[in-house]
Amino acid sequence: MGVVGCSREVADCACTALHLARPCGRPLDTPCDGFLGEKEKEKSRLSRGVNDELVAWAKTSRSAKSGAADQKATRQLEKPLIPIGGLVPQHGGLSGGSTGSSCDPLDVFELKVRPLGFGAQGEVLLATHRQSGALRACKQVSKARRRPTEEAPYATFPLNSSRRSREVEAMLRLDHPNVARLFEVFEDEANVYLIMELLSGGSVLDRLMPKSGLHPEAPASPSGKTEASSPRSLEEREAAGLFRQMLGAVLHLHGHGVVHRDLKLDHFLFAGQPQQQPTTKNKNNNHNHQETTSVKLVDFGMAKVWQVDEPLTPRVGTRQYMAPEADAGGSLCSATADRADVWSLGVALHAMLTGRFPVSVPTKPEDSSRGLEQLSPAAQDLLSQLLERQPGLRPPVAAVIHHPWLAAAAAEELSEATSFARASFSWASPPFCLQGVREAARLRRLALLAVAKELEDQDALSFSRVFRVLEAECGGPLTLQALENRRQLQSAGRHEDFPAGLVLELIQVFDIVDADGSRCIGWTELLAAMLLAAKERTLPDYACWRAFDTLSMGGPALTKASLRRACHSPRRAARPATSQTAARRLADPEDMVSEIARSGEVRREDFQGLLAGRYSESSGDAGGDWRAKLADHYGLQSEP
Repeated sequence: MGVVGCSREVADCACTALHLARPCGRPLDTPCDGFLGEKEKEKSRLSRGVNDELVAWAKTSRSAKSGAADQKATRQLEKPLIPIGGLVPQHGGLSGGSTGSSCDPLDVFELKVRPLGFGAQGEVLLATHRQSGALRACKQVSKARRRPTEEAPYATFPLNSSRRSREVEAMLRLDHPNVARLFEVFEDEANVYLIMELLSGGSVLDRLMPKSGLHPEAPASPSGKTEASSPRSLEEREAAGLFRQMLGAVLHLHGHGVVHRDLKLDHFLFAGQPQQQPTTKNKNNNHNHQETTSVKLVDFGMAKVWQVDEPLTPRVGTRQYMAPEADAGGSLCSATADRADVWSLGVALHAMLTGRFPVSVPTKPEDSSRGLEQLSPAAQDLLSQLLERQPGLRPPVAAVIHHPWLAAAAAEELSEATSFARASFSWASPPFCLQGVREAARLRRLALLAVAKELEDQDALSFSRVFRVLEAECGGPLTLQALENRRQLQSAGRHEDFPAGLVLELIQVFDIVDADGSRCIGWTELLAAMLLAAKERTLPDYACWRAFDTLSMGGPALTKASLRRACHSPRRAARPATSQTAARRLADPEDMVSEIARSGEVRREDFQGLLAGRYSESSGDAGGDWRAKLADHYGLQSEP
């Protein structure tokens, strides 16, 4: 998992993320059925159309301090829906405010009134962090089953609503470059507020619509005839690279025991505006293309932590993507509950390749393959497996990701990750590229975790390929057992190269990289370790600024007191440290500063040296230029 959120009141670990944007404008308590009427379509277009306007507004008004004096005061919760504690900072809910954190997001963020979009359970607002100017998305989820009245303003709020809490429960388990990040959670008596990663590139559905001229949610007729002139929306090579990222996200979910239950093209969003740049030429003299932004899975309003012995409720999600067994009614078999997500992925891939949905109920065997004649045999074979009507015969995601149709995309990603690893890390025999993780001071590791949490997609794209390759090689989350199993499959030959060498090193330093003790190395943790080990890598100024702002709680220096406040929340699933690792884990934040600074504080001008491993205490003015540059970058007033 990972460490550190992004506000003044943060926990010591923050590993997962989510940005939700649903183009369907249905009532928040009603699951979307997948068929958009004209009003919903218009609302979707308007919501997407104001996105650029809202982002521009936030960038020009970061320094404005819109007070919350006119906002209705929130009362302290006596029984929170979301329990305090965990890997993501959670504010509000404790009687008396024993954590010292506010349950009102307006204390930390400016919120734009007009929504960016709509999730399965709430609307999404643009949020601007008051201190650092960072842009976030805030999903406001009402805890009310019906509107409160003046006579009973809180009586209608159920405090044990599983639907409202399971979204957060699912997201707390996840930390993957293709799952949008959840930064922190606020809760008051009426609502839960999820502060998430802002994704501005639109959905995969948005990319398909201008290419095909046909809305993919219009299924083909049984005759196979459509009004579109072109039967394909994406070239197979482009679709394979995109679909592999989608599979990586779902593989991570299922490995952590989470089923999404509402996978659709609308719920895969690009981190930025998708662009393509030519890389190499293949044997047919055609250009391969490399994506310059990631696609991320969003909206966990229907997600559920999957128990093997617990049947799942049917007819959950979007009808057009719903698996036959889910649409038929009756409880779903828990042993194959994850295969409903596989079906949804098959529907999405069909739409990506043909510009339309498959026939919902084929009347003849040939109807299921109608319109696929122009696809390669491998693509047709994959679609037939994903859209197998018997869930027991449908392959799991761990098998799908190794299908021959994806082999070229997998080989290309492995080649890019290998080239990046060779250029960025020092390999030897035996390898020692991660040895610095064990030797690094705990405060430096904590600082790099904070930087990794704040690093934006375009600056982490090459690192994300390394993580995806490792999870695909290990068949899911990077647990110690999965890494050991992968090591046993390696040949007795060279172990110093990628990914074999990195697997060996992660086994050796597993207890150190696993900073939160979750028994699993998440994306943020691996990214922090790679940032520490990378040769001559310059960290972006914005990430350093936000990381310092997080650990110093908005003050001029990082101190023992600020770390105690920043790390107030207990770690989930943490195991006792062994005698060998107790001194190296991030368990005692108040002692970290003493290991580094005799003065008991790390000032802003010294923070960059701490990140680079060249820390030396200054007189207080040596870093003024760096501080002013960061302040000017974010339109903030530099402190004297």
